Amino acid sequence: MKKNEYDVIIVGAGMGGLTCACYLAKAGKKVLILEKNNHVGGCCTSFIRDGYHFNTCVHSIGSCRKGGYVNNILSELSLLHDVNIKQYNPSDVIVSRDFCVSFYNNIDDTIQSFIETFKHEASAIIGFFTFLLKGTPKSFYLKLHGKTLKDFLDLFFKDDRLKSIIAFPIFGNSGLPPSKMSAYLSAIVFKEFLLDGGYYVKESMGAFSVAFENKAKDFGCKIVKNIICNNIVIKRNQLAEIHLSNNSRFYAKYIIANTNPIAIMKLLSCCDFDSYNILNFLQSLQPSLSMFSLHLGLKDDFVISNDRMRNVWYLPNYDLDRTYSLINEGFIDHDNVFCSIYLSHVNQINKKNFSILVNAPFKTKKFWQDNSEKISRNLIRKVEGLFINLNESIEISFFSTPQSIRKYTSNYRGAAYGWAPTVDQVFNRRIWDKLSSMKVLSFLGHWTSQGAGIPSVMELGKQKALQLLRN
Repeated sequence: MKKNEYDVIIVGAGMGGLTCACYLAKAGKKVLILEKNNHVGGCCTSFIRDGYHFNTCVHSIGSCRKGGYVNNILSELSLLHDVNIKQYNPSDVIVSRDFCVSFYNNIDDTIQSFIETFKHEASAIIGFFTFLLKGTPKSFYLKLHGKTLKDFLDLFFKDDRLKSIIAFPIFGNSGLPPSKMSAYLSAIVFKEFLLDGGYYVKESMGAFSVAFENKAKDFGCKIVKNIICNNIVIKRNQLAEIHLSNNSRFYAKYIIANTNPIAIMKLLSCCDFDSYNILNFLQSLQPSLSMFSLHLGLKDDFVISNDRMRNVWYLPNYDLDRTYSLINEGFIDHDNVFCSIYLSHVNQINKKNFSILVNAPFKTKKFWQDNSEKISRNLIRKVEGLFINLNESIEISFFSTPQSIRKYTSNYRGAAYGWAPTVDQVFNRRIWDKLSSMKVLSFLGHWTSQGAGIPSVMELGKQKALQLLRN
């Protein structure tokens, strides 16, 4: 094999691509990763600003229990001792105007937290959590396929406030209210994010992706950063040729796009399949909402109470459909709109900081230029009741918008979760048939996992590698 020829070229060094590369390279395949940024990890990375450590988007992961997706991958790639993971207890706290409920590491404690708050729904709460714990992707599909999260919750509960509290973190992790969100994917997200969530990487989430980068290199994978793909030529659906921004070219038997499929389809030429028709179809689909992030660096003497040393979900309003409408209209700082607050670097002692996140529509660059400062002030005002003396303790403050997400990830319309996980789009065979119609080119990332987070994209990366190795 020539120097510029590879068995597999992976475009995009997100966690799905890095995981896939590790398995392929470990098996002896010649693998190349091409990354447009100067760092790996995609949304799973971090940065330092004025001595403060911040995570970009992903701040914690789930499925790290023994037998979980992430734990299995770390074990199989000999990475368990390379990443220092700590689980916080409770992992998540939901604060509404009337209640405060927590997700603990022990499921019995979680159930008890809900029962203490909603005693009249005790038996339903036990039934709901039992269903999730005993369920598998297959059983979830058989029970929930074609249903919305609202339908799912109506099977168990009568109290609308309880339904909203349970649906709230699903909304935050998918960008859809219960009336639109797939029940099947809700069950998956709930089980992997909340019943086995709250795992933080001691250094930062960037250390997590770098550990995979180093492991891939140890296995012989080549990683090229700060490079842009200008053109992809597929000949007879058997061989791929990639033209790069530095005028170099690479060849491969397989290309795996760990990035926005719409951007990839626009790069294709000389194809033996109807790429134009596939592109039009993909552009007709609904992308998920994006994200507005406000990062705060705080004074050393700022006190964060123990019950706030984790992911805090702030729910000022139980009408999630109304919230969804306000977000789509651009009123993400409205008093009725929820947000989540998390510590960016949970183990730091002297540099205390956290980030405030809220779902957001894409909107124009000018919209965010005109409104971001006002939105930031209103978000700080909104959460001041949860963190005493917050405003006077802020040393640095900056934000990222949906336009920022599009710039650094190439995500279509800045989507934070890939395609919107609506009932119509989850398990839509047309999507998978279109994306799998190309023998040489396949896809990874949250555009294929549909909002199930880092554990899901990593597992898909592993399965894609195993599939190629079998072939």
